[in-house]
Amino acid sequence: RVNRNGDFNVPYNKSLAASINSQNVIDIANYLYNNVQLECNDFAQITSQVSDGDLVFIDSPYPPLKDKTFSEYNAVKFSAEDHIRLAYEVDRIAKFANIIVTNHDTKLIRSLYRNFNIEKVTVARNVNCNGSNRKSEEIIITNF
Repeated sequence: RVNRNGDFNVPYNKSLAASINSQNVIDIANYLYNNVQLECNDFAQITSQVSDGDLVFIDSPYPPLKDKTFSEYNAVKFSAEDHIRLAYEVDRIAKFANIIVTNHDTKLIRSLYRNFNIEKVTVARNVNCNGSNRKSEEIIITNF
Protein backbone atom coordinates (compact mmCIF):
# COMPACT_ATOMS: atom_id res chain seq x y z
CA ARG A 1 0.00 0.00 0.00
CA VAL A 2 1.42 3.38 -0.94
CA ASN A 3 0.64 7.03 -0.33
CA ARG A 4 0.22 9.76 -2.99
CA ASN A 5 4.01 9.97 -3.38
CA GLY A 6 4.29 6.26 -4.08
CA ASP A 7 5.95 5.57 -0.71
CA PHE A 8 5.10 2.47 1.33
CA ASN A 9 2.77 3.61 4.12
CA VAL A 10 1.61 0.65 6.19
CA PRO A 11 2.72 1.23 9.79
CA TYR A 12 4.55 -1.39 11.82
CA ASN A 13 2.40 -2.79 14.62
CA LYS A 14 4.73 -2.93 17.64
CA SER A 15 2.14 -4.61 19.88
CA LEU A 16 1.75 -7.46 17.40
CA ALA A 17 5.50 -8.11 17.39
CA ALA A 18 5.39 -9.22 21.02
CA SER A 19 3.00 -12.05 20.14
CA ILE A 20 5.03 -13.46 17.24
CA ASN A 21 6.54 -16.90 17.74
CA SER A 22 10.03 -16.44 16.26
CA GLN A 23 10.68 -20.15 15.72
CA ASN A 24 7.37 -20.52 13.93
CA VAL A 25 8.28 -17.66 11.56
CA ILE A 26 11.65 -19.31 10.86
CA ASP A 27 10.00 -22.70 10.26
CA ILE A 28 7.47 -21.19 7.85
CA ALA A 29 10.18 -19.25 6.03
CA ASN A 30 12.24 -22.45 5.62
CA TYR A 31 9.22 -24.34 4.33
CA LEU A 32 8.37 -21.63 1.82
CA TYR A 33 11.99 -21.36 0.69
CA ASN A 34 12.24 -25.09 0.05
CA ASN A 35 8.73 -25.95 -1.20
CA VAL A 36 6.94 -22.95 -2.67
CA GLN A 37 7.57 -20.68 -5.60
CA LEU A 38 6.58 -17.10 -4.79
CA GLU A 39 6.62 -14.45 -7.49
CA CYS A 40 5.64 -10.83 -7.86
CA ASN A 41 4.70 -10.30 -11.47
CA ASP A 42 1.81 -9.51 -13.78
CA PHE A 43 -0.78 -12.24 -13.35
CA ALA A 44 -0.63 -13.22 -17.04
CA GLN A 45 3.02 -14.19 -16.62
CA ILE A 46 2.14 -16.24 -13.55
CA THR A 47 -0.87 -17.98 -15.10
CA SER A 48 1.22 -18.93 -18.13
CA GLN A 49 3.24 -21.17 -15.75
CA VAL A 50 0.24 -23.03 -14.30
CA SER A 51 0.33 -26.80 -14.85
CA ASP A 52 -2.25 -29.55 -14.80
CA GLY A 53 -3.56 -30.13 -11.27
CA ASP A 54 -2.05 -26.98 -9.72
CA LEU A 55 -3.98 -25.07 -7.08
CA VAL A 56 -4.08 -21.37 -7.91
CA PHE A 57 -5.21 -18.82 -5.30
CA ILE A 58 -5.89 -15.31 -6.60
CA ASP A 59 -6.54 -12.36 -4.30
CA SER A 60 -6.36 -9.51 -6.78
CA PRO A 61 -7.06 -5.89 -5.89
CA TYR A 62 -10.78 -5.49 -5.25
CA PRO A 63 -12.89 -3.05 -7.25
CA PRO A 64 -14.20 -0.21 -5.07
CA LEU A 65 -17.67 -0.65 -3.60
CA LYS A 66 -18.30 3.10 -3.81
CA ASP A 67 -16.65 5.94 -5.70
CA LYS A 68 -14.67 7.05 -2.64
CA THR A 69 -13.69 3.60 -1.39
CA PHE A 70 -9.93 3.15 -0.91
CA SER A 71 -8.55 0.82 -3.58
CA GLU A 72 -5.11 2.12 -4.48
CA TYR A 73 -2.52 -0.15 -2.92
CA ASN A 74 0.20 0.94 -5.32
CA ALA A 75 0.89 3.54 -7.98
CA VAL A 76 -0.66 1.38 -10.73
CA LYS A 77 -4.44 1.11 -10.45
CA PHE A 78 -6.05 -2.30 -11.12
CA SER A 79 -8.78 -1.30 -13.56
CA ALA A 80 -12.04 -2.91 -14.72
CA GLU A 81 -10.13 -3.95 -17.84
CA ASP A 82 -7.57 -5.70 -15.62
CA HIS A 83 -10.40 -7.57 -13.89
CA ILE A 84 -11.75 -8.65 -17.30
CA ARG A 85 -8.29 -9.76 -18.39
CA LEU A 86 -7.84 -11.68 -15.13
CA ALA A 87 -11.21 -13.41 -15.48
CA TYR A 88 -10.23 -14.51 -19.00
CA GLU A 89 -7.00 -16.03 -17.63
CA VAL A 90 -8.86 -17.71 -14.76
CA ASP A 91 -11.34 -19.20 -17.21
CA ARG A 92 -8.48 -20.46 -19.39
CA ILE A 93 -6.54 -22.19 -16.60
CA ALA A 94 -9.67 -23.49 -14.83
CA LYS A 95 -9.85 -26.15 -17.53
CA PHE A 96 -6.84 -27.95 -15.99
CA ALA A 97 -6.11 -26.36 -12.59
CA ASN A 98 -8.01 -25.84 -9.35
CA ILE A 99 -8.94 -22.19 -8.86
CA ILE A 100 -9.79 -20.08 -5.81
CA VAL A 101 -10.47 -16.38 -6.34
CA THR A 102 -11.55 -13.92 -3.64
CA ASN A 103 -13.09 -10.52 -4.26
CA HIS A 104 -15.80 -8.04 -3.36
CA ASP A 105 -19.36 -9.06 -4.09
CA THR A 106 -20.05 -6.68 -6.97
CA LYS A 107 -22.03 -6.94 -10.21
CA LEU A 108 -18.79 -6.78 -12.21
CA ILE A 109 -17.11 -9.64 -10.33
CA ARG A 110 -20.26 -11.80 -10.29
CA SER A 111 -20.72 -11.33 -14.02
CA LEU A 112 -17.09 -12.15 -14.81
CA TYR A 113 -17.21 -15.40 -12.80
CA ARG A 114 -20.85 -16.38 -13.42
CA ASN A 115 -19.83 -19.86 -14.66
CA PHE A 116 -17.96 -20.67 -11.44
CA ASN A 117 -19.09 -21.65 -7.95
CA ILE A 118 -19.63 -18.50 -5.89
CA GLU A 119 -20.01 -18.45 -2.11
CA LYS A 120 -20.69 -15.26 -0.14
CA VAL A 121 -18.82 -14.92 3.16
CA THR A 122 -18.67 -12.29 5.89
CA VAL A 123 -15.14 -11.16 6.71
CA ALA A 124 -13.69 -8.93 9.41
CA ARG A 125 -11.46 -5.99 8.62
CA ASN A 126 -8.79 -4.90 11.08
CA VAL A 127 -8.23 -1.62 9.27
CA ASN A 128 -11.08 0.82 8.68
CA CYS A 129 -11.40 4.48 9.52
CA ASN A 130 -14.83 3.70 10.99
CA GLY A 131 -14.75 0.96 13.66
CA SER A 132 -18.41 0.07 13.08
CA ASN A 133 -17.68 -0.83 9.44
CA ARG A 134 -15.14 -3.56 10.08
CA LYS A 135 -17.30 -6.36 8.67
CA SER A 136 -17.71 -6.81 4.97
CA GLU A 137 -19.08 -9.33 2.50
CA GLU A 138 -16.85 -10.96 -0.05
CA ILE A 139 -17.19 -13.87 -2.40
CA ILE A 140 -15.07 -16.95 -2.85
CA ILE A 141 -15.03 -18.20 -6.42
CA THR A 142 -13.98 -21.78 -7.21
CA ASN A 143 -14.16 -24.32 -9.99
CA PHE A 144 -14.48 -27.28 -7.65
